[in-house]
Amino acid sequence: MHLIYIDDSQDRPANVFSAIAIPHRQWNDAFTYIKQWRNHLRNVHGIPLGYELHSTNFLSGRGSDGRLAHLSRHTRAQIFHKHFAVIEYMKKWGIRVFNVCNRDDDQFRAFERLLNRINRTMVAWDSYAHLICDEGKEHQYVSMVRRMRVHNPIPSNQIFWEDGEYTRNIPIE
Repeated sequence: MHLIYIDDSQDRPANVFSAIAIPHRQWNDAFTYIKQWRNHLRNVHGIPLGYELHSTNFLSGRGSDGRLAHLSRHTRAQIFHKHFAVIEYMKKWGIRVFNVCNRDDDQFRAFERLLNRINRTMVAWDSYAHLICDEGKEHQYVSMVRRMRVHNPIPSNQIFWEDGEYTRNIPIE
């Protein structure tokens, strides 16, 4: 079983969804490490624990109500790059990251692509996923998951499937 947290970023016209998958038995270790990282950011750099680290706003310094004014752009960039090392370190607990970027204005298509990617990975890992979505559109996302458990047409990456069809219904589990 994996706990998967999903968040979105809507910088129109692109829609980006990212997910972090944590094996449920590793949750406490991963959460402790993330808390230590956030405490480090607070103690060393003065970044409040409750400040949500959105890359665009964080790197530019916008949207922080002056809470990041003491940090130079160079320092913010170094902190941003360190986040990749934090995620890389957590791979020792089996943590993985999924990303989807859709270059049109269809956020639900992007979410659908992410769900398909997560589903195929869970099948390959012989595991299940408990999805945790960011607040906002969870009702619409739950409806989409229910639909995709019954009807999920996947286009062939070879133009046609072997039966000559353009798409195949591959419901998510």
